[in-house]
Amino acid sequence: MRAAASLWKIPVAVQRVAKAAGCPAFKNNRVNRSDLEAWLKKNPGALREGRKAEQIAELRRQKLQEEVTLLRAKLHRESEEYIDVAEALYGTRRCWEIVKEETANHLSPELHRLFVRRVENRTGLIFGEPL
Repeated sequence: MRAAASLWKIPVAVQRVAKAAGCPAFKNNRVNRSDLEAWLKKNPGALREGRKAEQIAELRRQKLQEEVTLLRAKLHRESEEYIDVAEALYGTRRCWEIVKEETANHLSPELHRLFVRRVENRTGLIFGEPL
């Protein structure tokens, strides 16, 4: 049917309607073009039904595609990993403690106090709170 559809420009849905309605063009997995065209001329309603069935099939395909897209988005959202806020704060504070230790070795005590105070003022109490 697909080969006939592409060669003769008669949609598969129209051929299916014709076959279901008893069109003699379908024998031994073959489609006889002249029999099919003659039958379609005698039964113009089959052509309309086939085109309508084709439109319905296209709408179903579009709806299914939209559902697949929504499900993929839902799965993506569910698969994302989130870090607990307390865990993130602990990690951030620990990093800040390391930075303070390392800068203490490279800055004068006065510059180090100034640096620490400035960063803690700009970041709020997150870094200033003890671990």
